Parts: sequence; structure tokens; C-alpha cells
Amino acid sequence: MLVADNVTYSYWGQARPAVAQAKLQVAPGSIVALVGPNGAGKTTLIHCLAGLFEPQAGSVRSEDGDIRADLRRHRARTGFLSEHYGLYSGLTARQSMEYAAQSRAPAFPELLSPTARSEAIEQVAEECMVADLLDMELDSLSRGQRQLLAIAEVEVSRPPLLLLDEPASGLDPDHRERLAARLGQLGESGRAVLVSSHILAELEEYATDLVVMQEGATLPQQSGLSPGSLRDVYHQVREQARTASHD
Repeated sequence: MLVADNVTYSYWGQARPAVAQAKLQVAPGSIVALVGPNGAGKTTLIHCLAGLFEPQAGSVRSEDGDIRADLRRHRARTGFLSEHYGLYSGLTARQSMEYAAQSRAPAFPELLSPTARSEAIEQVAEECMVADLLDMELDSLSRGQRQLLAIAEVEVSRPPLLLLDEPASGLDPDHRERLAARLGQLGESGRAVLVSSHILAELEEYATDLVVMQEGATLPQQSGLSPGSLRDVYHQVREQARTASHD
């Protein structure tokens, strides 16, 4: 569980906050779609949720309380994928996943065993549809293959919370389908997932909740979405916001 309550964050020298009194909730088993145009504040809010930026006002809470009480624990137990991620050159996909698993082992003791790490890598790679890539050099992978591998690395420790910033960016239709299938499975497994995008079609199949951002603010969260309803709900929320602003 993750709750953002009136989160506000401003970059130095900017008159308007990048995020202003944002509210949302990411519950176990839910896939929250964070939607808004470029520049709406989605990435900044996700950095606050991940414990990478400290809000100037408001709070971010997990089941353990305010995340600022133990940022190291929160970061370790959060699977965060940045829009601009990096993978090391000169490694195979398996070696890259091994590095990711070892870096998570202090927070997930089951990964301290080399055998357990190897099994986790094989299983997660299969689930993320990158098992056939494990012995390939990272430099030889396509953009879509690298994106799916990055998601597999985020997942290798089975973190209870996943924050994915524009995970479908640049993917071709085949890899988008694979990603959508995997995200749907994550929600069914009871994980708490937040996915940001500015493209509604990417989220239609799997989102259970919708949070719309505009000019740094969040509009009221919509829950219990049925497959294919996100686009209609999005336009309803935007219309309600426009009507309220004119009252």
C-alpha cells in the first residue's frame, strides 16, 4: 500500500510547483494508471513516491508509515523503473539480472544464495518473456527487448510495490502486447503497481484505477475500472474538472 497525501514539490527557481497537493493511493492488487500530458508532473510525483525526491509539503506513506522514517527500506522494497533507465554494456542479459538481484539481496535475504538468485532470474525472465535473451549481449538487444529486460530486473526481487514511469515508451506493437500481458499478471498476483503514460491506449487493457494529472495537480482517483473503460472515464474526469473550474 502506498498513499500520497497533498504532496507538493517545487524545483529551485521555479515559481509554480511541479507537483501541487497531489493525492493518490496504490493498493495491493491494483494497477493505477497515472495519466497526463508531457510536463504535467507525472515523473516528479513518481520520484516523490519512490523516495528519491523529498516533498516540501504533504506526505507519502506505506504500510510502515511515513516513508521518510526509513527511506532505505522503502527504496529497497520498491521496484522503480525510470523513463530513462540504463543497462551496462559488455554484459549478457543474465549477468545484468544477476547484478540487479545481488544489489537487492540485503533487503531480500532469499536472494543471498547464488542458487536462489539463479532460480529467481530464470523464473522472472520466463514470466517477463525474456528467457530467450538471457545469454545475449545487452548491446545486441533491440529497444523493446531492453525495455522488457529492465522490467525483469526491477521484478527480480519480487518487490511488493512497482512504480513504472512510461514503461511502454518506444515499444513496437508486439512488445507492447507482452508488456500489457505482464502488467495484468502483476495485478492479479496482488502486487501494488503504478504505471505512468500520456498514451491512453497503452493502459486500457490492465488499469484498475485512474489518476489524471494536469499542471502538477491530481484529479480525484477513479477506481474499479473495467477493461476498455479507461478512455471514457478519463474524458469524464477531464470534463468534470473543466466544469468545476468555470463554476
